[in-house]
Amino acid sequence: MSNALEHLSFINKVASRVPFGLITDFDGTLSEIVPHPQEAAISPVCRHHLASLVQRITLVAVLSGRDAKDVKERVGLDGITYVGLHGLQRWEKGSVRLWGGAKGYPDRINAVLNELETPLSRMPGVNVENKGPVASIHYRLAPDQEAARREILQILKGSPKVKELDVSLGRMVVELKPPLRVDKGSVLRELVENYGLRGAICLGDDVTDLDAFSAVREPFPGRPFIGVAIAVEDAEILKEVKEGADFSLGGIREVERFLEWLDTDPGYTSTRHRPAHE
Repeated sequence: MSNALEHLSFINKVASRVPFGLITDFDGTLSEIVPHPQEAAISPVCRHHLASLVQRITLVAVLSGRDAKDVKERVGLDGITYVGLHGLQRWEKGSVRLWGGAKGYPDRINAVLNELETPLSRMPGVNVENKGPVASIHYRLAPDQEAARREILQILKGSPKVKELDVSLGRMVVELKPPLRVDKGSVLRELVENYGLRGAICLGDDVTDLDAFSAVREPFPGRPFIGVAIAVEDAEILKEVKEGADFSLGGIREVERFLEWLDTDPGYTSTRHRPAHE
């Protein structure tokens, strides 16, 4: 996988298209991966350059598995489009809007977690996050992470209520989600259409970002669009995430360097443009 910093002349051809958008994950991309999700903090350097870019380019969007309000507070910038729970939430006009099809699922998630509270609470190093229509079961702190993952999946397999949900794997996390056709890829396609983008760069580090990677690399019928997918690597990155991207960056420090280039390179000439319906 080629490093993005070695291909800036090519990437500049994408970033110089107008309108242009930057679409990025949060954890592992703008923030270091930490033992406890509540400890995550955006890199100050990344925040500085996002604050500048949001004034200069058509779209800056953060697509996260976190609650939309949570990721908005952690980034702390206005003018950014915040999408939470892999597409199920949007931060709009000072509050969280839940995607319509997900409105019945917080009750289902509550029922599942009530049912599984006892077996999951007995597992050392396992932490459960109830995010409304999504539940995240973290096992990063488990003494044996692989054994914990297998045991979590076995517990879920024995629950009839879980069969009504989608079960997906991420970085040291098992997630329960509504079985709906919404993900980071569908959100990215929507953003490209709504903002009339002709170019976009997508940054991410986990399997949930693969949908966005695939979407940004696809042609958009009737639109002269070019997109680039960039995987942010560390020791935990899965092979399929690297293979799903065009280029890579070596961790948060290289993301900082990349955003600095995007923000300051003299060959970069995009202008602000908002869709008519905003």
